[in-house]
Amino acid sequence: MLAAAEAGSIRLCVSSAILAEVADVLQRKKFGWSATDAKEAIAWIAQIADNVEPIELVDLVKDDPSDNRILECAVYGRSTT
Repeated sequence: MLAAAEAGSIRLCVSSAILAEVADVLQRKKFGWSATDAKEAIAWIAQIADNVEPIELVDLVKDDPSDNRILECAVYGRSTT
């Protein structure tokens, strides 16, 4: 998906909240990325994506509230599929 976004085949939207969450997850034991590698990945994603900052908060996903950030980004970025 990231390659398709970089090529311009798809539109990728992210927010600062999503980028922060991805950076955090990449550095967890499960993935074990260094802070430097995570920072570089986040910079690349931010460069190829449309960065949006949702103004309305969503609270639909009760089991994992951080997933609401994805929904907010989709709504604010006017995702169609």
